[in-house]
Parts: sequence; C-alpha cells; structure tokens
Amino acid sequence: MSLVALTQFIAGFAFENVLGRNWVRQRLQQTKAIVYYHWIGERTAHYAEFYQGCTLERFRKDLQFLRGHFEIQPLNELIFESGKRSSRGALALTFDDGFDLSHPDLLQTLEDFNVKATTLITTECLDNRHLMWRNKLSIIRETVSADVYLREYNRLMGESGYPAISSPTALMSASFEWRMSQKDELATELWSRCGLEPVDDYLAKHGPYFTRKALSTWLCAGHSVGLHTRTHPRCSRLSRAEIEAEIVEPARQMKREFKLDQLPFSYPFGDRLAPETEAEIFPAAGLSCALGIQGFSPAKTPPLALEREGLEKSGANWTTLGKAVLRGIRQNRSARRTSSSQPA
Repeated sequence: MSLVALTQFIAGFAFENVLGRNWVRQRLQQTKAIVYYHWIGERTAHYAEFYQGCTLERFRKDLQFLRGHFEIQPLNELIFESGKRSSRGALALTFDDGFDLSHPDLLQTLEDFNVKATTLITTECLDNRHLMWRNKLSIIRETVSADVYLREYNRLMGESGYPAISSPTALMSASFEWRMSQKDELATELWSRCGLEPVDDYLAKHGPYFTRKALSTWLCAGHSVGLHTRTHPRCSRLSRAEIEAEIVEPARQMKREFKLDQLPFSYPFGDRLAPETEAEIFPAAGLSCALGIQGFSPAKTPPLALEREGLEKSGANWTTLGKAVLRGIRQNRSARRTSSSQPA
C-alpha cells in the first residue's frame, strides 16, 4: 500500500465512524467552514485539464450529504452573523472562475436543497469577452496533438526566454513560471500556433462564462456574486500597478455595477498577497472577505484571512470535512507561531 493510500485509509477510519463524525461536528462549531467548486457538469475542453468528475448528479449527492448534517448558509451570513450559528454546524458554498451556473437544472438543484451560493467572477471573462489563459491551455491539451503543442510550446518559449519542457504533461505546471504580465499573450500565441479556431469563435460556440443576463438570473434566484480578480493571475507575483488593475479597480466596478454593499473575494490558486499588502490594498478595494484554499479557518479568523476546502475531487464526506478541519488547525498554529516570532 502506498503512503497516500495508507494516509487515506487512516483518515477514513478516523472520520467515518461515530466518534470521528461527532468530533467534526463539534469542531465545525469553532470554524468558518466554506467549501468551493468551479464547474458542475460533464467534461468540456476548457475545463478538461482540471475536471474531476463533478456532474450534476454528483453535486446533488454532495448537497444531500451536506444538507443532511449541516446548515448551508449564505457566505456573508456565515462570515458576519456569528450569533446565528447553527447547532448542527454551518457551511457556505462558493464557486470560482465565473463559469455559467444559471442553467435551469443547476438552479433547480440549489433551490431543491434551499442553498444560496456565491459565484466569484473573473471579470475579464464576463459576457464571454475573454478566454482565461488556463482555460486556453486546457483546450490546447484536450484538442491538439501532444507532439504539435509540445513542439510549438518549446519554440515559443525559446523565443520568449523561458526553458523548454520535455513532456507534454509539463505544460500546465511550466506555465506557472510565466511572468503574469505575459500569461495571456503567451497562451494566445500558443493557441494560434497550434492552429485552433479563433478564440472568439470558441467563446461564441460554447459560452463557458456568465453573461450579465445570466448573472442577473443568478442574483434574482437569491444567490450572490464576488470577485476572483480580472484575469486570474498568481497574485503574489503582481506589481503594485498590477494589483490595482487585477483587484482594486475590478472590485470598485463590481460594487458600482451590481450595487453591492459587500464584495467577497477569492484568490486564484489560493495565492495570497503579503499580509502587509493586503492591509494596504483591501480597504481601498472595499472587499468584505478574502478566501484562500487551505481548509476550514477557526471561527475568529478575520474575514480577509479566511480559507476554504474544495469538494470537486473528493466529494462531500466526513473524511474530507475532517481533513479540512485539521488543515485549518495547522494553518492557525502556523500563523500564531509566525506572529509570535515577529518583533514587538
């Protein structure tokens, strides 16, 4: 048995019995439990690289489990109305990237389980005006011969001053090393060199992201909206001017356009800005919270330092929730150690 399999077995044994479930329930009373997904549906080219099988049927099973054991609250209620915390334990549901969630079957599923969710939008993709760089790479990986895109990638990287890769499977990880100012340009150029149809044609045909009309339907159903940056960069690698363009200005625009008192924010890749930069930038942006992906945060965590747990891969079960609680405990201890080591 591999170490990963052994770890999974131990975690399952620990959390799937009565004592483990009760422990998770009790710990959830002391956490801000927020879960996230991206895409609900069948495999599609723009999400094929990241797809983990979360069909609508699987999603319904997740909601059935969560609703059977916990209260699923709107995000802002979970974060800011601590006096209303449920004795059953409470969670909030979010979606990243801004994929269109206004399809009748999905909206009906959320209504069936009385769930109000929050979608975090990559604003440049709203109205299908732009195909996010990682989605472009996913389509290339899904639809172009590996020999072709490996050859074209290495040619492009040689011209752009980046190292070549030896395996097609390394494309996505290698793209993490691109300068954020070049990510869209490089992804678009690779797309063109691979001979794909014009990006606008793909967007018109598939319409992967929310339109303003679809977002209005989402909001009218009682769900909420937030920000996931303008173009989905690694935020820790942004300059001050890029932070303004990616977070501050889109936040202001969203609050004005959608008349929002509170605007939640989630970090792409969970890649946070430095705490001192957050403290300087977020008040100017008017963000109500900033969400990462490191498990469930302790209840007293400030809204701008909250984390979440992804459910697309594992689904909703006691093992996943228990591991999310443990990840949050470790993060909290690490933060306390870091804080105590700082000079007064």
